[in-house]
Amino acid sequence: MKLSHSHRTKVTALSATALVTGLVMLSPEVAQASNQFVDQIARQLARAVVILNGNYRMTHEPQIGTLSDRGKHMITLNLRSGINYGLIGVCDSDCADVDLKLYDENYGLIDTDTRSNDTPVVTVTPYWTGRFYLEVDMESCQANYCYYGVGIFGR
Repeated sequence: MKLSHSHRTKVTALSATALVTGLVMLSPEVAQASNQFVDQIARQLARAVVILNGNYRMTHEPQIGTLSDRGKHMITLNLRSGINYGLIGVCDSDCADVDLKLYDENYGLIDTDTRSNDTPVVTVTPYWTGRFYLEVDMESCQANYCYYGVGIFGR
């Protein structure tokens, strides 16, 4: 069943766990619609790890939020030295293109995936443990806003 966009709620950068476990207060109708989109994103992230072609496991809680067309969101991540990370983005069925850009603590660009697709991947093996920034860019959303998710995997 396709959900009407009028039943979506604006949820920005909430974790899937917080939303699904009810830590966020939503009306029952909106919560049901939101949970369906969050579930869609969570299923995509679970399948997306195969893109990395290796023995990766999730190292951080998935980041799920919404962005309007051409919207951007910055996610702060703490990454450990020597871990090979793969960061994968996904988006809902109203999204045709989402991009990822990974920056170090000084906002130096490390890796980017700006191809026209809805499953961008960036990778890094940090030389130091520290703070990194991941920019999510919603390049093409056919609704008022689209749900996106980012999975952070490491080995």
